[in-house]
Amino acid sequence: MPAELVALAAGTPTPGIVERVLALKALPELADQQPDDLATLARATTPLRLAPGETLPADRALHFLVDGSVRELRRGDPGRRCDAPSALGLLEALAGVEPPEHVAEVESTTLEIAPSALVEVLEEQFELWRAFLRPVCHALLRGGDASWVAGAEAGSPGEALSPPIELADRVALLRASPPFERLRVYPLAQLAAEMELVELEAGAVVWEPQDAARHVLLIAEGVLRLKARRGSVELGAGRIVGLAEALSGRCYGLRAKALSPLRALRLDAESLIDVLEDDAGAAVQLLGEMAREALARS
Repeated sequence: MPAELVALAAGTPTPGIVERVLALKALPELADQQPDDLATLARATTPLRLAPGETLPADRALHFLVDGSVRELRRGDPGRRCDAPSALGLLEALAGVEPPEHVAEVESTTLEIAPSALVEVLEEQFELWRAFLRPVCHALLRGGDASWVAGAEAGSPGEALSPPIELADRVALLRASPPFERLRVYPLAQLAAEMELVELEAGAVVWEPQDAARHVLLIAEGVLRLKARRGSVELGAGRIVGLAEALSGRCYGLRAKALSPLRALRLDAESLIDVLEDDAGAAVQLLGEMAREALARS
């Protein structure tokens, strides 16, 4: 272990930015981040030393475990053991909800960042936003089950909406579609302007599991069936498809087929990223909505 990390693990009274940057870079989520970006994050953290048996503070802060190990407790039941380096309560911090209880098994050190400070850092450093996006998408896609799709309810395709043609119609459809429903009108209008209206016949295959996820699809009219390794789900108007896959640069991992004549809005993944990079507030808000979805389906 580098000398700086040894000093941090040993409980140096006030570890400097260099020590914190090195500790953060050891985290899998942040291993490929630039030192300047990590320095911004490091300045927002506070070192916290835990004795064996001590519990992390009951707040909504994000803790980066840089030394030792803790036990995650859910509803009082012993859960998984988390060893350093790891991010504790990442999804909960992004979603703004209470994290599970964490109890130190040995003497441990975390770098704590308050919720408001985390939002400020993510709004300032888009590359860090992308770094935290990856584990959120991974949580949504875990297991290859079609039921995770945003807003999906098997056997409930949703009510058909009027085919969107004008920009205002597209914005209204986005505002009715999780996880975009809480975003401000301005970023929604930017996204709507980038969308392309596509029409497909019944029986058309929209994509195969091995296809690279380059687009997000927002259903405007008709029914789409998603077939995954475990089960299938039928989706109708107002449902977003392919969001986590496109944002994480993966293959779709499931088969999408139109069960009826289908009208949908197609958004290029790069265009989505460009809009979010230009509107940091919208990017952080969308990340929080996706984290809440991942927690709801975990």
